[in-house]
Amino acid sequence: MTVSEALPGEAYGAGPAVARGTTNAEGSFRIAVPPGEYMVTAHAGMSCELMDARVLEDRFVTVTVTCDTGIR
Repeated sequence: MTVSEALPGEAYGAGPAVARGTTNAEGSFRIAVPPGEYMVTAHAGMSCELMDARVLEDRFVTVTVTCDTGIR
């Protein structure tokens, strides 16, 4: 997982990475970052979407990252 700064004024624009992490066996992850606007994506060997996340003080936010496996 990569958490990047959100670029102001750009829908789904990711800036510099601020944190990286890995998921557990169920695909869940927890990464602590300061309050702010972020973009989150996965690196799963397939095409994964950038998902926006707004983090508030002393809170965690749920983000579901969608990936396209290419299997039809």
